[in-house]
Amino acid sequence: MVAPGRPIGAPDRDCLHAFRQAAAQVRGSTVIDHGREIKLRGELVAGEYRITADLLETEPFRSLALSVRLVYQNDEPAQFGRICGIIEQCGDAAMQKEERRLKREYNNALNTHSPFFQFIGLFVYHPFLVLTDPRYSPRGMFETWLYHGVFHQDLRRRADYEEFSALGDVFPYTVQSVVLLLAGRTLDLDDVVADLLQEERVPRIGSPEASA
Repeated sequence: MVAPGRPIGAPDRDCLHAFRQAAAQVRGSTVIDHGREIKLRGELVAGEYRITADLLETEPFRSLALSVRLVYQNDEPAQFGRICGIIEQCGDAAMQKEERRLKREYNNALNTHSPFFQFIGLFVYHPFLVLTDPRYSPRGMFETWLYHGVFHQDLRRRADYEEFSALGDVFPYTVQSVVLLLAGRTLDLDDVVADLLQEERVPRIGSPEASA
């Protein structure tokens, strides 16, 4: 069934296909394909509370982050918010409902730390910095890593990068958590885009199609 709403124009269709290509890269990364997970833990050692994390290997994670960056950066045709806007204009009510849910979850991943991280902020680190300073938000940490630590060298972010690095595993854990959460929402939104374009959905992990 063709979705109600305004017809999909050529520029919007190009953006939707760019998003599908980015989502295919995300799905094809070894991190996603193997269902890898990360974990943050705290333990009391000799009277000192220490934070450690099980993290992804650097190169597979960088590869995934490159793909996620295609839907994150504002100047990309596949930018997540742009795609949501197209679905708002061209999708049916069910597509719009799902798109709005995913957009909320996408933004929540960038703006809200996990409950355990919030606990760490209150009892291990300075609560004002970790819980109220926007630099310490998931978005702030991710963008500092993105624009100074890895893919760019924005010197205005160097001091923040060094400050976050002093937190130990908390910094890379936060960055990896953001990327994994955005990757998941990207794949979910790609299902909606596939339905809008009347194309095949990308097989998910563990599905018969994925293992065929």
